[in-house]
Amino acid sequence: MNNKEAYNIAINELEIIEKEYNELKKDEKVRRYNQLKFRRDILIADKNDFYKRYKNEEYNNCKHLLITTYAKPSRLDKSKVVTYCGCLKCGLNEKVLNVNGWFIDYDQLSLDEQIMFDFLSNKPLKKENVTDIECDLELARAIYNKIMEAHPKISDKKAIKYLGIALDNIRNIDMTNERKESRVKRLGLRKDFNDWQKDDVMN
Repeated sequence: MNNKEAYNIAINELEIIEKEYNELKKDEKVRRYNQLKFRRDILIADKNDFYKRYKNEEYNNCKHLLITTYAKPSRLDKSKVVTYCGCLKCGLNEKVLNVNGWFIDYDQLSLDEQIMFDFLSNKPLKKENVTDIECDLELARAIYNKIMEAHPKISDKKAIKYLGIALDNIRNIDMTNERKESRVKRLGLRKDFNDWQKDDVMN
């Protein structure tokens, strides 16, 4: 089949589809579907835009309480370790800058990850006062939030002390799968969560 023949076939198929499409447009339900889809697409775009603005305000206004959430050998000097930090309060996590290794496929990031990536690309975290906690941010935040629910007025210093104690207790006790599942539910973690150890930040 040459190009002209392929072109003519495409024209014929398009004419058939256009005819059926125009007939369907006469149906009230189809017209209503198209109207709703158009409006839905606009609302989703608006919602995502407002969400992005809201999260950027949250990140900008947060008095960050940072922990180490990810570490990897330096590309330039394998004897050195590059660390990434995350905030216990707002959830901002530098790990998003290294989700897939050294190269980021931006389109594969979730909306939250894209918002974090854009924010951190323009405004890197200041790391003068990073705490000595090394932990997956999801786990650390889940425990931190439980601590703050029980002690809403404690200082950052004391909250970190309590978090460290809680993590030591988790890491020093052998847990059965049943106990892990129970702890996942109690802390509100995702069902497949399994990053309990300090070494889990090195991956």
